[in-house]
Amino acid sequence: MFLYVAWRAIITFLFAIFFAYILEAPVSRLQVWLKGSRPAAIAVVYLLFVGVLVVTFSLVGPPVMEEVQKLTQQTPEMGKKISPGNLVHGFGAKHGWNRDTVDLIARYLDDCSIPG
Repeated sequence: MFLYVAWRAIITFLFAIFFAYILEAPVSRLQVWLKGSRPAAIAVVYLLFVGVLVVTFSLVGPPVMEEVQKLTQQTPEMGKKISPGNLVHGFGAKHGWNRDTVDLIARYLDDCSIPG
């Protein structure tokens, strides 16, 4: 019962431990370079981390947005291609099904599908 109630706090705590473990090595090395100032080393590591994130998102963001726009434009066309009838006809043709069987299954799926 305790784990069910506290799972979010436990996951957060485990993530914090993992993150601290990952950052220990760079912080320790920078601490030596910064003459023993651990808070300054932590700040530098966080700034570098944020900088890397900003550069990554600024480089990856525009191409991803272009792909998202293309996908949203192609979605209605793709929806028509994957209608139950088209899928059954393609599958039936690939596996050598009888035309009457394919038509029967396609009509059944069209009757059962959600309108839209």
